[in-house]
Amino acid sequence: MPLSISNFERGVPNQPWLKILVVALIMPVLMVMLLEYTLVKKGFQATVLDSAALWIEQRVRASTLGNRALILVGASRIQLGLDLSVLRDGLALEPVQLAVDGSSFFSVLEGLARDPSFRGTVIVDYADHVIQQGLVKDYAAGLQRAYEKRDKTAGGLAARAENILESIVRHHLRSYADGARPMTSLFERALRDGSTQQYLVTFPDRTRNADYTKVSMPDFYYSRVFRHSGLKPSLNEPVTTTQIDRFLYEAISQFGPADNRSFLENLTLLKVWVERIRQRGGDVIFLRMPVSGFVQMIDNQRYPRADFFDQVTSLTGAASIHFADFPEMGDFHCPDGSHLDYRDKKPFTKALVQELKRILQAKYFHENREYVGT
Repeated sequence: MPLSISNFERGVPNQPWLKILVVALIMPVLMVMLLEYTLVKKGFQATVLDSAALWIEQRVRASTLGNRALILVGASRIQLGLDLSVLRDGLALEPVQLAVDGSSFFSVLEGLARDPSFRGTVIVDYADHVIQQGLVKDYAAGLQRAYEKRDKTAGGLAARAENILESIVRHHLRSYADGARPMTSLFERALRDGSTQQYLVTFPDRTRNADYTKVSMPDFYYSRVFRHSGLKPSLNEPVTTTQIDRFLYEAISQFGPADNRSFLENLTLLKVWVERIRQRGGDVIFLRMPVSGFVQMIDNQRYPRADFFDQVTSLTGAASIHFADFPEMGDFHCPDGSHLDYRDKKPFTKALVQELKRILQAKYFHENREYVGT
């Protein structure tokens, strides 16, 4: 007798499938909203991950803007300390942030000099020790190589759409802040008492804000000073701030000046790059960002201005701006000794714009052209 399959047939249960589907969609949204609310209450902000892809995206812009490009290269001081909207409004140029935290500007500036399509103006975040060491294989050098080796056709429309969607989601949710995942944010930030305060926020244009009210002072400041100086605390615990200040002052006072021979040799290399950029109609300006306290004292001891900074313009031909030469820029205080707080970002940039205008106007008048920023 043939078997019948009718006995194995099952009817679809009569369930409220639409309601189940709606609940399944709503629950994750509610969980995300609750997590975001908790992170807001704890003071966390949405921030982007300063990735290689984001840097390359900005580097591409630098070569497509023509003579409207205003490129910022260097390290964290210029990434934290300049407001791009103030630069844009004040100079009628389009700023592009290419600074890389903890890296040298050499590889990036060299890349701009070698790029025949780049015709903009470069503001270099001047640091004595960076020019002293010259070309190094650091993270910024790796980014420059990645930019040069990139596949310009890779991904196409689908990849761009995916990047746009990712930026919309991740750049606006605190659960993805600083490159974190939602589960990490839940357990390490939302549910943990005394979770580390987020004092750095990165924006899609790669600029950063630092809120130094969210760090432990003066410990954060002293930590920066000891790293910058190479000194190690030799006092026994417990110690007072007065004892630490005395120890640092006495130790730093003994620092002798660095040998500037490699510094001067590297300036001749910078001169070649400056001339290449100028030949295409661009320009290069070296900017000494503010420093304070013992960080400033260390730099003054190790890198006397007459032997270092003052040699830049004479040996490269590029204009230079030192914050200490202008009361409007020299009165700013760096809470950690090395970087501006985000509250000082706009006023410092406004003061800087006035001097940048003077330099750029002089250049264009010299070339018998009208400067669009006047």
